[in-house]
Amino acid sequence: MTAEFLVEENAVQLGMLLTQAGAAWRRQAEASLQEVGLTHPQFMIMSGLERLTREGQVNQIALARHCMMDVATTSQILCTLERKGLVERRHNSMDHRAKFPCLTEAGRRTVNMATMRVRAAERNFFATLGEQQRLESFAGKLDELLSSSVAA
Repeated sequence: MTAEFLVEENAVQLGMLLTQAGAAWRRQAEASLQEVGLTHPQFMIMSGLERLTREGQVNQIALARHCMMDVATTSQILCTLERKGLVERRHNSMDHRAKFPCLTEAGRRTVNMATMRVRAAERNFFATLGEQQRLESFAGKLDELLSSSVAA
C-alpha cells in the first residue's frame, strides 16, 4: 500500500467518524433539550442570539451566519420561537425590512436552563477523552478545521 492510499483511506474513515460522532452528540443534546421543549437548532439559534446580543442588536443574517444556518431556516426557527414567546423580532426604525431578534425574559430563562442541560450532556459525552487538556486540544483542532473550511 502506498502512503497516498493510506491517507485517502484514513480521510474517508475520519470523515465517517466525524459524521457519526456529530450524530451521536446531537442525539444526546436533543435528549437533554426535550426537557425544556427545544430542538437542537432552536437551541443553537437562542444560544447564538444570547451571545451576539451581549454586544448590541444583531440582524437575522448575522445570526444565521454565526450559527452556520441558512437565512430561511433561521427565519423559520425564529418564527417558531416567537410563537413560543421566547424571542421577539424588532424592526429597525431606519429600515422596516430589517428584523432584529432578541430573547424575551422567558427566552433568557429557557436558554439558561437549556445551556445547563447541554453542558451536562457535553460533560457526559466527552468524558471518554479524559483530562481537560486533552479536551481543550481536541476542541482546538476541531476549531482549526472549521476555521479553515469556512475560510476556503
